[in-house]
Amino acid sequence: MVFLWGGGSKSKNPDEAIVPYLCNRCGNLQNFAVLEHYKYGHVYGIRIAKWNTTRWIECLECSFSYSIQDVYSFNSAKEISSKWKPILGTEPEVGRIFQFCGDVAQTVLRDSETAKKFYDLAGVGDVSQSQPPEVATELSEKFCESCEEPRPEEDSFCSNCGNTLIFAAPTPNFEPGFSKHCDSCEEPRPDEEVFCPSCGTELTDLG
Repeated sequence: MVFLWGGGSKSKNPDEAIVPYLCNRCGNLQNFAVLEHYKYGHVYGIRIAKWNTTRWIECLECSFSYSIQDVYSFNSAKEISSKWKPILGTEPEVGRIFQFCGDVAQTVLRDSETAKKFYDLAGVGDVSQSQPPEVATELSEKFCESCEEPRPEEDSFCSNCGNTLIFAAPTPNFEPGFSKHCDSCEEPRPDEEVFCPSCGTELTDLG
């Protein structure tokens, strides 16, 4: 039996997502594309694996970029884009633009310090208008580690690549004032804590 297999790499901007943020190279606020790049393998033209995924936002003016840590932050960027794109041509208030930038800092780049500065400029305090993405937030939902996408609860295998599905870990809700994180409990912790009171693990700094 002859197997027709191969592989390649791909970069894409899902849904042509864009978010506003401060470009350190341009020195002002710009729109950023939400991008990902990955390698994949396929058999008979059907993709069976996906790996080495990198994600980032990239300035549409100068291509300056910020790295995105994980799929949950990437999904947050897409969610923010869905709220930002409809008002692009409406000359939104400056305070609202700063709030969107704060949301990008808080939920996409996980930079609580910068998020606070944007929220202060917006006059809204440390309150993000963007909630963590609805996908993969409950243990009852399935998740494909290869495609890095949520799948229906009743499925056992990924309909895209055939990998065995896992139960997704809940997405931490990084509330303002909770800049620490317990990697063991997968929970945000208050700024002033050093060790997790539940398990004793030393906390990591999200900022």
